[in-house]
This record gives sequence, structure tokens and C-alpha cells, in this order.
Amino acid sequence: MSRARGRTPNILVLLSDTHSACATGCYGSPVARTPNLDWLAGEGVVFEAAYCQNPLCVPSRQSLVTGRRSFQTGVIHNDMPMPPLRTIAHVLKERGYDTAALGKMHFIPDAECSLGQERHHGFDRRVDYEEFWEYLRKERGAPPLPGLPDDPWRLIHLEKKQHHLQAPLVRPDPVFRNTNHPHGTLDFEGHQEALVLREWRRYLAEDRTRPFLAFVSFQSPHPTFLPTPEILAQYDGVEFPLPLPPDENALRHPFLGAKAGGAKNEVRRACLRYYHAFVSFTDSCVGEALRALEESGHAQGTLVVYASDHGDMLFEHGLSGKTVMYENSVRVPLIARWPGRIEGGWRYGGLVELLDLFPTLCEAAGAPIPPDVEGRSLLPDLAAKRDGGKEAVFSESYPMQRNRWRMGVWPHRMVRTREWKYVQYGPERADLFHLIDDPGERQNVVADPRFAADSARLRRMLEETLGPLPRPEERLVSGRYERLLEAQR
Repeated sequence: MSRARGRTPNILVLLSDTHSACATGCYGSPVARTPNLDWLAGEGVVFEAAYCQNPLCVPSRQSLVTGRRSFQTGVIHNDMPMPPLRTIAHVLKERGYDTAALGKMHFIPDAECSLGQERHHGFDRRVDYEEFWEYLRKERGAPPLPGLPDDPWRLIHLEKKQHHLQAPLVRPDPVFRNTNHPHGTLDFEGHQEALVLREWRRYLAEDRTRPFLAFVSFQSPHPTFLPTPEILAQYDGVEFPLPLPPDENALRHPFLGAKAGGAKNEVRRACLRYYHAFVSFTDSCVGEALRALEESGHAQGTLVVYASDHGDMLFEHGLSGKTVMYENSVRVPLIARWPGRIEGGWRYGGLVELLDLFPTLCEAAGAPIPPDVEGRSLLPDLAAKRDGGKEAVFSESYPMQRNRWRMGVWPHRMVRTREWKYVQYGPERADLFHLIDDPGERQNVVADPRFAADSARLRRMLEETLGPLPRPEERLVSGRYERLLEAQR
């Protein structure tokens, strides 16, 4: 087969999980060791202000592949199946592409288990949690889980069960003994990435006459943080300065204050070390995927995109994890490289959203952009080396049942312009940050009468894009996850 594709490129989307942009060398981190992403950034375009549409794994990923917002897909929590919507794979397959989803796509089945359910969503080939379960059992010698069927297609919320299956292969660090996540080390062969990269090489070795769209998706650096021992050792002796502690405003926040603080400094520093090491593990997997692409002869004809579904707070404002609208949680790394078509080595400062990838990939492939897609193609800006972007970007988060005691019952909705960020927590609570003067988001000025007009304007922008604030009883409330787990016990 010919390796040259002319004007019809192959498309490779490298997608990670929980990678905060600030924990990357090319985004200015003084401690993160990410040589492969830094190389990709030097060869491509770095998007300085890319935002996810929901800082939670499943809703964010389903928004990315459908080009729609969470309230439009109906996928607002991690336990919710995606309706039979058209994805980027459906559209490009009609354009003549082979399509593959290798790794964590987080497609939730529309029944209590995967058995008999269609979970490809337009991708011809899919390798995900079910195949990784079989890999752990048959190739890595992981013992079966007591009391559960030894069949991944019959299990509920397979991702969480997979962590238990991995556990005998993990060397936990005692410093995390009394925490929610027993971070530790895990040899490369025990990771899902080992299976994914093996399948990626096999996929590239196949003879095909059509271009491909391939998602190569990594579970890392999602907690539990499990770098290999060799990569963790790279951070021996590295000092991780702790973020400023939460101020009184943060501690008194009616929805976020209950989460702030808590962990001891020793645990926080250890957690930052393991997180950055796990980011470096992800970076090494990116490097392996790119080497395989180069060795296959496809690199010059392939548009490569790297992104993550959301970030992690990394103890900023005293918080860890995701689901909040601070920058560490909602801003993500986004890098694109297309040799011969997009000039590399520059930084795009405009505001963009992950759902912009759908129309961008459609235009790159010469496919029509569906009229109901929310995003806008970035190709015109990239081709002209124009630092454009949107007037505003938006994100949504819907507190799950078990978190409502601290997060409230109303949706959390964000609009961010170049100057302002406005976060709405319901009809009576909002935050307003002037990001130019307060990039750390520590001075909430929503009550300052000088900025009342700005708040009103931003609230109107939210309603114009995301619709009126729904009452809690009017939106889809998900208790399915808790009910299914209880039924399985």
C-alpha cells in the first residue's frame, strides 16, 4: 500500500485521563518531565486555553466524540450510557475511513453489563476494559475477584472492578495507607497501556487502502497513580512546592469548602510526586505511540492530536480531583501536529473547547460537518497561523447523589472569556473572577457592585448557550450507579 495519503490524512487522537495542563513541560511546569509531549509541542501547535465541556471522565469524552455539550448528549455522570448519537467515527467512516478505538473510551453500556450491548459507537474496532480484563487474567496472572463472575462482559462499572483486579500486581506506598487512593508502582506490563500500545502496533502493521481515524486512549494519569518504579525514581529528590492553602473565602464556600484542606503536607507532597511520575508514564506512552507511527511510515501523512478529558486540582484551593470549575480541573492540554499542512512551533492563545475537535477533524478529512455539532473548526485559524479562538468557552458539572451533601443539588455551570470567569451554582450562588488581575482565582468579586453588569452579561451568555438553569427536579437525576452496585453486592 502507498504510505502517501495526499490530501486525505490519517488521524491519530492520543487521549489521556486527568492530565492537568499545568503538569506538562511545554505548558511551563518546572518539574514535569514530559519530553515526548514537549517534542510534539515543538513540532506542532500548543493550545494555551483549551477547556473540557464537563470536568468528569464519561461526560467529557462523550462530548468530545459527539461534538455536543453534556446537557445535549444527556450524559452528565460517569454511570450514564450514551444515546445512539452520531460520533466522529460515524461521520469519517462515511468518508471512507477505517476507524479504531484502542484503549479507554469510557462508553457505558445501556444495560447492567456489557454482554450483548453495542458499544462501538461507529468505531470498526474497539479494545477497552473487557479486553484488558482478559489480558490481566490470561497474560499477567491476576487472580479472579472473589464473589464476582470471571467474565468482564457481565460486570457492572468495569473500570472500578479492573482496579481491584490489578491490585495484586501493585506495590502500594505506605504513605497512602489511610487515604482513598493507595498510590504505588506498577510494572509497565500490568497497565492497560501495555495492551493498547501492542494493539496499536498491530493495527499499524495491517495492510489497508483507506485512511484511518484511530483513538489511542490511555487510562493514565487517572488515580490511582501507578507509575513504573523506573519512572518514579526520576523524581527522587525533586522538591514539589505546595500550593497556597485555601483562604477563608474558599473554606467558607458553601459547595467547595467541605472538600478543601484535609490531607497532611507529607501526603500532599508524596501525591504530587506520584502524580507527576504518572504524567511522565503517560508521556512515555505518547512517545511509544509516536515511534510506532513513525516506524510504520505513516507519520508524515497523519494529523496527530493530544488531549486529556479533564485535569486535576493538585491541591490548589485545598482541593484534589476534578468536577470543579477552577483552571486546574477544567483546562486541559491540547496539542496538534500535521506535517506539511499546519506550521509547527507556535502557541495558539485563543479560547477553544474540546468539542471543537469534531468539526476540526471533519474538515481535515474533507467530511461534511453535521449541522447539529456545537463546535467550530480550528483549521482556518491554524492554516493562517491566526491566534483567533472563541469569545467564550463553557463547561457543566452535575453533582452526583452521593456528593450533594457538599456540592449541592444544582448544576454547576461555567462561562470563561479572556477576561472573566463566571461560575453559577444555582439561582442564588455564583463566583466571578477577573482572570487578568487574578489568574489564581482567589478573589471572588461577584458581590462587588462595580462588576454587577459583568455578572449579568456573563449569566446571559450561560443561558444563551446552556439554556435556562434547570431546577433539580427537572433534570435527569442519576442514582443508577448506586442502585447497580447495591444489587451486585
